[in-house]
Amino acid sequence: MYRARLSLGAFLLIAVGIVLAGCGGGELRVVVSSTGWLYVPLDEQGQYGSAGATDIYALSPDGSTVKRLTATQGVKENWVNVSPDGQQLLYVSVAPQSDPAQTAPYKLILSDAEGNSTKTLIESGELLVSPSFSPSGEYIAYATMHKTDASKYSIYVYDLQTSQSRELVTEIALPGMGAEIAWAPTSDALALVEYKPEKDEQGVETARSALVHLTLDGKKETLVSGMIQAKGVTQKAVTASEGMVSFAFATWSPDGRSLVFTGFEYQASSKSSQSAGQLMGGVYQLNLKDRSVRRLYLVPVKETADNASLYPTFSPAGSYLAFTTMSYEKTSTPFMNSTMHDEDKPTGHLYVFDFAQNKIVKELDAVDPWVAPFWGDEHRLGYASASGFGGAPLGAKGPGAGAESGNIESEEHSESRFLWLEDLQTGQRINLSERLQSMIVQEDLSHRISQLELETKARKMAQDELAQKIGSQLAELGTKAKQIDDTNKAVADLKSQLDAKVQEIQSLKNDLEGAKSEAASVRSMTDEMKGKLKTETDSRQTQYAGIYIVMMILLAALGVWIWLRTRTS
Repeated sequence: MYRARLSLGAFLLIAVGIVLAGCGGGELRVVVSSTGWLYVPLDEQGQYGSAGATDIYALSPDGSTVKRLTATQGVKENWVNVSPDGQQLLYVSVAPQSDPAQTAPYKLILSDAEGNSTKTLIESGELLVSPSFSPSGEYIAYATMHKTDASKYSIYVYDLQTSQSRELVTEIALPGMGAEIAWAPTSDALALVEYKPEKDEQGVETARSALVHLTLDGKKETLVSGMIQAKGVTQKAVTASEGMVSFAFATWSPDGRSLVFTGFEYQASSKSSQSAGQLMGGVYQLNLKDRSVRRLYLVPVKETADNASLYPTFSPAGSYLAFTTMSYEKTSTPFMNSTMHDEDKPTGHLYVFDFAQNKIVKELDAVDPWVAPFWGDEHRLGYASASGFGGAPLGAKGPGAGAESGNIESEEHSESRFLWLEDLQTGQRINLSERLQSMIVQEDLSHRISQLELETKARKMAQDELAQKIGSQLAELGTKAKQIDDTNKAVADLKSQLDAKVQEIQSLKNDLEGAKSEAASVRSMTDEMKGKLKTETDSRQTQYAGIYIVMMILLAALGVWIWLRTRTS
């Protein structure tokens, strides 16, 4: 029973670490560009890995200059990655999920090296992690969490030329918060660690894992799975929980010939077959040509401690390998039973392996449990450390070097994060955290002043524009008022003219009525005169008729008289 739980406990050791580093305060990683600039998510106080809102900052190679590349209020921006030519940035933006209208809070954003010209590549309603450029700069790999199973992810590749995203594998179980998806130097394949739950002879689930090779056409091949027989590892028969049973992180060598991965071996207790034994953190190299595995280093731990190796990182030329370990002191309750107590004290360590000398050439101890290395160049090693259980930077000695309490829920200690950069040749060490905090305070003050100046300028411009607009509107109102006055005067004039016309019409009407009356009188007089004239005419006609008759008679008599005389003479 104990042996079966050791594998699951080992997986939990890694998963908890990645969750704390990745979920609580942003992924525990600093990215270095080909130009030497460092990119890291920080909060407004300059704290690395803050659980609150963070922005992306760029730090010059010597740590003398800091630039704030994003400034999105209330938004957490992390998982920063830089393109091979150092000209583009890639990061995940996480909007506050308290907003009920936010259906896709996770966004994969592409920008230039200054954080400008942003473009949203992917919007997702599910957790989006581990974005990275391919070495050729043509593709971006990323993972999204399954809707109902937080241990499973889908792996995608986004083509920057076609702006299309394709799914390579669905519902693959990854340790912790997605861990790392490592690109092959040839940009045609990915390597990652897959969590493969199994059950032992007692039916208890173990946390086996596999090192997986994934091509861009979706072909998946398991390179190493479960127990392995590595060069340097004692050859012996092992049970389901002995030997190499779980892996954590994997990375490609710069020449693409091998994969280095971290994991841990189980070593049974020498005291009793019923004792829990211990977990031995190790670093291993897989030769891709003949598939042979050799152990580079097995971290020496005490009988009372479990240990896991994390974050293997090659130097740019591949001469060195940096990796870190997390040791967990077993006190009242072993870690494998998934129970932590305030008195339990996890600590972190950093190692540098020299391939030329085939040995560890640098070792730094700390009480910080989570330590992630990065390379400024071939000889400058940097690291981010987080005291999630309380702690201090690597190499810190004396009072205050570590927290007395290791309570996992202690907010005071979970916010303690450090960034360091050390020259391996000279031993000179730079505390980037102090510089960052100092510069960010100044930068934030300058930013605030600039913002105030911009706001003041904008307000003045708005006031001037408003005054100009009001003046223009007043002038327009004055013109309209004058037009209204002119219109009123014209209306008054028209009204006067209309009244005059009305009076004239009324006068004409009266005249017309008088004319009508006069016309009636004239008609009456005319009719009377017509009557009289007719009477007179009739009388005269009668008289004329009498006279005519008389004259005719006289003419007749004259004619007769004349005729008679004529006859007599």
